[in-house]
Amino acid sequence: MRDIVNHHVCLFRLKVVNASKVALAWSKSSVNSLIFNVEGAAIGGFGSVGIGGVLRDSENKLLIMFSKSIGFFDASSVELLAIRDATSLYSVFMWSKYKLVLESDCNLCCSWLEKPSCAPNAFKSVIADILQCGAGLDWSIKVIQREDNRTADRLAKSGISRKVPFVWNDSRNRGANTMDEEQNLGQPSEQLPPKTPKKLTLIPLIFLIYFEVAGGPYGEEPAVQAAGPLLALLGFLLFPFIWSVPEALITAELSTAFPVLFLSGVINIAAFPVLCVDYLEKIIHPLESGWPRQLSILMSTLILSFVNYTGLAIVGWGAVLLGLVSLSPFVIMSLAAIPKIQPHRWISLGQRGVKRDWNLFFNTLFWNLNFWDNVSTLAGEVDNPQKTFPRALLVAVVFTCLAYLVPLFAVIGAVSVDQSDWGTGFHADAAEMIAGKWLKVWIEVGAVLSAVGLFEAQLSSCAYQLEGMANLAILPKLFACRSKWFNTPWVGILLSTLITIGMSYMDFTDIISSANLLYSLGMLLEFASFVWLRRKLPGIKRPYRVPLRIPGLVAMCLIPSAFLVVIMVIATKIVYLVSGLMTVGAIGWYFLMNFCRQKKLLKYSIAEDGER
Repeated sequence: MRDIVNHHVCLFRLKVVNASKVALAWSKSSVNSLIFNVEGAAIGGFGSVGIGGVLRDSENKLLIMFSKSIGFFDASSVELLAIRDATSLYSVFMWSKYKLVLESDCNLCCSWLEKPSCAPNAFKSVIADILQCGAGLDWSIKVIQREDNRTADRLAKSGISRKVPFVWNDSRNRGANTMDEEQNLGQPSEQLPPKTPKKLTLIPLIFLIYFEVAGGPYGEEPAVQAAGPLLALLGFLLFPFIWSVPEALITAELSTAFPVLFLSGVINIAAFPVLCVDYLEKIIHPLESGWPRQLSILMSTLILSFVNYTGLAIVGWGAVLLGLVSLSPFVIMSLAAIPKIQPHRWISLGQRGVKRDWNLFFNTLFWNLNFWDNVSTLAGEVDNPQKTFPRALLVAVVFTCLAYLVPLFAVIGAVSVDQSDWGTGFHADAAEMIAGKWLKVWIEVGAVLSAVGLFEAQLSSCAYQLEGMANLAILPKLFACRSKWFNTPWVGILLSTLITIGMSYMDFTDIISSANLLYSLGMLLEFASFVWLRRKLPGIKRPYRVPLRIPGLVAMCLIPSAFLVVIMVIATKIVYLVSGLMTVGAIGWYFLMNFCRQKKLLKYSIAEDGER
């Protein structure tokens, strides 16, 4: 492709035409013009993506059609990728005697192509590649209404599930004349349009949100150890509304993932095998310390990572079932505790002489009620997200709050123990005190299932983040490699697993504190980006939009931002050390990737497209 482009001598011209004058049907082009309709389609805000396009001449005869899957991307970049492939294909066939008119329904992408300096940095490499492919062509880009792009839309949606890219061209400059012929082109095993993916209904969506965030009240016990019963209860009552709701709303509109959150994510993954072993040691005492504990953490991490490599996914009603299984022992424990409850224990500020550990208290709350940004990836999979998503979000917040509070009220009221006994895994001991060993074992099993589900969900998220960054040429193409057997991003899974193993030898509190500090840095950036994007790019397509103006959005971000600063200020020395090393490593990695790009030591996806 680069050799072809370099031989063109025509000047590049780009003109953006407004959609207000466009009719709702295909419009005939001039005799010397060709029209290329393009479209992108995505599952979720950051998920599986397909692109497609169709090129016609002035008589509406088909010249090119393409449909392909391009992995995992941020939904806002899909249209740019479709434009990139269209210009690349057009350049290959060298119809330079014609004027090309690209038609897209994304006004924002068209404006970025008109003024590349206004585009976000993450998309500038894609835009540069588009401009390079069109360097020897006379072409313009036209903003059209979505109704005009039906064929390209079907091709893009078909591309989401394609394993092999579909490209059809009429090399003799003759094409099909009817829409029926157009729809029958392609692979015999696939039809256009494809089956529409089943949308999430309210109940599965609620449980998916709950499982992305909590997965059960496992790991809440240190809040009582750190600050006493009353403050722990108030924390789990108020924190979801002052932090969780704003975080979920903001990230639902952004529907994106920042690279800095990858580090926070992989550190957070390390907490789940440790949490699982902390519960299992209550019945398998050799796991309390020494090599049996370290070996069990290592083996569980490797096994769960391999399961992720095979493509295990928790979706829809599977999340409902897993949520019910992990919560049911706590419901039974809470009911069994009712006759033993003494309400005066709920208002205790803790034992005398026990100093409050604010670092442990706030980090426990933050970790248990955090990562609502993962919920943003579900927004695009919901039917009528403007109505269903906020309703599910509100119910999930209340449900999560109750799932933490009910067992906490029950155990605090029914069991009298030293405050220091409220360590990670104490709920299992409390279950034995209240109902017997059988319930303790049940909670242990629930803890294992919950840890498995959370581990798999977050490992997948981290691995696909790396793949998405590779597809956008932020990382080398190596990171987009998929397994031949399971079609999973094995490089991303391997790298995430190695970092997770390295972090898993810290204790549970230091792991979650390190994850929280890095996550706080990322969320401050996300909040700032949220306000900036709403102000600068109000027309950007999002599956959900927070119904507030700029002053209201700023006010909504203030309290969560203040809490993020508190989390960073109260961190311990080991947390500062780990987070600092991770941050320095990330900065070094950034400069290393730039060096490799400049010296062409590694292949990038955009560069490869330019070489076809």
